[in-house]
Amino acid sequence: MDWKDKLLWGDCKEIVATLPDNCVDCVVTSPPYWNLRDYEVEGQLGLEDSYLDYISNLCDLFDEIKRVLKPEGSVFVDIGDTYYGSTKTKINNATKLSPRTLTMIPARFGIEMLNRGWIIPNKLIWHKPNIMPRPCKKRFIVNYEEIFFFVKQEHYYFQTQYEPFATPNLGDLKVSIGDKYKDENVKVENKSIQKFYNKVKDGEVEGRIMRSVWKVAVSNNGCFHKAPYPEQLIVPILNAVCPPNGIVLDPFMGTGTTAIVALKQDKHFIGIDLDNRAIEYAQNRINSYLEQTTIFSHI
Repeated sequence: MDWKDKLLWGDCKEIVATLPDNCVDCVVTSPPYWNLRDYEVEGQLGLEDSYLDYISNLCDLFDEIKRVLKPEGSVFVDIGDTYYGSTKTKINNATKLSPRTLTMIPARFGIEMLNRGWIIPNKLIWHKPNIMPRPCKKRFIVNYEEIFFFVKQEHYYFQTQYEPFATPNLGDLKVSIGDKYKDENVKVENKSIQKFYNKVKDGEVEGRIMRSVWKVAVSNNGCFHKAPYPEQLIVPILNAVCPPNGIVLDPFMGTGTTAIVALKQDKHFIGIDLDNRAIEYAQNRINSYLEQTTIFSHI
């Protein structure tokens, strides 16, 4: 089966089952959220009448993904929560909750993945500064989503990512951990911190190691897909966990953002989607990008 740098139409679990063992370096995806959107495609994930069934179906997919992921590979999953009372479809009364409560989908998903043998090195917070205003009077507005970072084993491929240092003009800054942590088990010494600051000042390091809260504006490309994530969210992930010439799998490809970022980094992709409209839209984006790069390479 020819699957590298291809968009594959169909059920992602069935298609992943056809891929060979240990063939992808990483997985970056965002599955349909439970009971929030109907993509009008038969067999779609997310419209289960129980959130427990949704979690089970999603984790069954990642059981299969674990097989095709290389031992040193990583998985990043952007997943949102659902207010139980906001769902539009019929709910199984056996799992009924208060209509005003969060269903805690991300937490349930993370715990079940742990139960199935995955390791979670990180959980990222995607802070969305430009979300749509909502008339919520009895709670705070939710302006973030959670991105889980999973690996199969304790030793995995990861390239440290940096961000601009918080103090760009260091000068002859003297630093100290002070007395705040004197009674705690702190291993970092004042001289170590000063040595690091001096390296930053001398340009020997790019900046501080990236934190786990990322402020990235929501994508607004006007396409049929209601919730595409932006390229800026995927760039540091692939920089960190997809090696040169590596392959990233996205089992819920949507508009093709994961594939576009992979191509821009001279890496490869496998994209899967159950919605033929998504496959067509993503393929057009990919073709347009490849045509542009071909034109510019001859200028």
